Amino acid sequence: MEIKHALAYMRLVVDPDNNPAFERIINVPPRGIGEVARSRIAEVARSHNVSHMEATKMIMQDSTEPKRIRTPLEIFLQLIDDMRADCSRLSLSGIIKSVNQFSGLRDHYVSRDTELDKPRVENLDELVNSGENFIRTLMDEGISTDSVSDGIEAIAPFLDSVTLDAGDTYDDETSTVQLMTLHQAKGLEFPVVFLVGMDEKLLPHANSMNLFGSTRFQVADGIEEERRLCYVGMTRAQDHLYLTRAHVRLVLGVETDCVRSRFLKEIPTEYLQQAVLNADDDLADSATGTAMSLTEVDELPGKLVRHKMFGEGMVINVDSEIPQTLIRVYFKDVGEKLLVMDQANLELIGN
Repeated sequence: MEIKHALAYMRLVVDPDNNPAFERIINVPPRGIGEVARSRIAEVARSHNVSHMEATKMIMQDSTEPKRIRTPLEIFLQLIDDMRADCSRLSLSGIIKSVNQFSGLRDHYVSRDTELDKPRVENLDELVNSGENFIRTLMDEGISTDSVSDGIEAIAPFLDSVTLDAGDTYDDETSTVQLMTLHQAKGLEFPVVFLVGMDEKLLPHANSMNLFGSTRFQVADGIEEERRLCYVGMTRAQDHLYLTRAHVRLVLGVETDCVRSRFLKEIPTEYLQQAVLNADDDLADSATGTAMSLTEVDELPGKLVRHKMFGEGMVINVDSEIPQTLIRVYFKDVGEKLLVMDQANLELIGN
């Protein structure tokens, strides 16, 4: 739903006379344009044989129209004009980010802050990444990106490439790929399951590690709930289960280093067959197919530590998969830091 809203805004930026896009988002998020105003727009559009956008402008110019109708419409028209002006100077991923912000969609879902709305915020953020990936795919395929790199002209090719499939139905007689969340997968089973995003801050999710503002016990409860959710996903597989992670991930269009999920380390090694897709990765142990075993450092996440320079903090995760073990700590005073374990000289606080 939220993705369709964002794409409708983008279609309106490309073509202000796109009636379906206009109708979808004129009052999304709510901006005081009710059924009376929308019916009046449709009536004027029919009688003058113009688009809904043109009809809205005609209503704005008609002083006999009630102010309660014209005022929110004026704000909406200004929003679209500002959005088009901003998008004319941005890259594709920048345009998507701007649309999310100007439209108020992202802030709308953030402000509601419910369990249903949190994934919607993440989906809007992932749409930004999809724009960046679209350009990279064109470059990888040797297709010129001159006409799609910047400005409003970049939107139409991207929209043409987008296929929306709600994935609400599952037909076990048809060979299809079903994309769903872990929550949606409860109660279902599939011959083959791919559990993607086995990275810290994804699974377990960053929201489960609320760090300061939460007690150690609250953090532990959050991690345990994520562990149960991971188990749900893994047990959906009847025959084959693939667990994948990324070393680098696009986050809001920016390449960000990832740390493998602690849940991968908790799986008994005799049940794992490891594969590294990129031979250049600095993962000598994994490249040879040798599974990593648990060490003391794997017990550190969630514990409080002290650093001589940064002060007190809480360990978010540890990655012992590379030659130099890295430890990620959230410090109360300076925020998150990624440190080399052997050089950090961290002191444990308590047990």
